[in-house]
Amino acid sequence: MNREEKLNKYQREHTLLLNEIKELQEQKKPIENRLRKLNSRRHRVGMAIYDLKHDGMVPEVTDHAIVRYLQRVEGYDINDLKLKVSQSKQSVKVGNVIVTVNEDREDD
Repeated sequence: MNREEKLNKYQREHTLLLNEIKELQEQKKPIENRLRKLNSRRHRVGMAIYDLKHDGMVPEVTDHAIVRYLQRVEGYDINDLKLKVSQSKQSVKVGNVIVTVNEDREDD
């Protein structure tokens, strides 16, 4: 099997996997919505506890904490986001690393 045939094979498999993932994600939406609401409520209660313990002083939030919050509380699939960013035309790459993502601007 030559390189092009292998590429086509993997692209077909990738599409099938994406379709199956999308189908499963639709099935889990009601549970995720309930979890999101419960986590949001838990977060509000936790913040109220924190505020009472620390006289309302708000800590600095790191980018890493925000990413983990989006993943664990909001339910974002970080690997899916990485794939989208890596395939975005707005991504600026230096070597094999994406260093920033530009705003999508329309030409005047």
